[in-house]
Amino acid sequence: MRNCSILIPTYNGRDILAECLPSVVAEFEARGACDEIIILDNASSDGTREFIESEFPAVKIFTLKENKAIFALNDGAKEAKYGYLFFLNNDMLLKPGCIKTLLERFDEPDVFAVTGKVFQWDGRTVQAARRRPAFKRGYFWYVPAKEPDAPGLTLHALGGQSIFKREKFISLGGIDPLFSPFYHEDLDISWRALKRGWRILYEPDAEMIHRGAATAGRMFTNFEIQKMMRKNLFLFMWKNLRDPAFVASMKRWLWPRALRAVLAGDRVWIAGLAAALKQKTDAIDAGSSGIGAPLSDADVFRLFGEEPQL
Repeated sequence: MRNCSILIPTYNGRDILAECLPSVVAEFEARGACDEIIILDNASSDGTREFIESEFPAVKIFTLKENKAIFALNDGAKEAKYGYLFFLNNDMLLKPGCIKTLLERFDEPDVFAVTGKVFQWDGRTVQAARRRPAFKRGYFWYVPAKEPDAPGLTLHALGGQSIFKREKFISLGGIDPLFSPFYHEDLDISWRALKRGWRILYEPDAEMIHRGAATAGRMFTNFEIQKMMRKNLFLFMWKNLRDPAFVASMKRWLWPRALRAVLAGDRVWIAGLAAALKQKTDAIDAGSSGIGAPLSDADVFRLFGEEPQL
């Protein structure tokens, strides 16, 4: 039987945990308490520690000295005692059998992570399923797979709802704070894993429900959140897409795309690019460590039966 360490970052999310943590504890107990649950408390000031100690005595709590947001998972990976790490947002509900179903997919040694099907808070609308990469005219994005609800290879293990092989996660250096405070850090580590020749699997029978932006929405406006998503996608491209043809395409199309955004009044795109440009050198430098990986960027696209439009 595989055991996992369930790592849940939180910041002033006592009320969210009160609503969502019972489903995680129920899964923990249904599996015979053979796993561990660790709350990664990002220096909360709302009594999170006292609440957990009082209401959920079986749950461990690790308090950080500062708010590292989702990057507290790097600290949690070092604290974890099991070989599988279930990274879970604090606003997730687990359906029965979720953990067991995810862990069963690690039968092959090249599996890096397994991610499940996530529903929106209504419990019916699918929020995240299987994905594939897309690249057109210098710009990368991800789109639904051709069979989005079929089990199999997926583009990235979403950071708040996936189980990772601990030794592989640590060997990649964890999630990169370049993407702070959040968004696309999971895409980054997934791409790096795929270029290593490791697989990321989607398992639709492992189901979860996600409230969505429960913590981020308290700290940032919608515009700020959308800007960070855009900024971090630029950083992902500059860091990870290193094949010469991709680099040339990104250079060729960046400013025509920027002009189009200006003419269209797309404030989010413009603000995201402006913020990303301040970190472009850092992104390129960070990506240098991945040069020489077994697979090229084009190889990764071919894993999904895709050909980038350069």
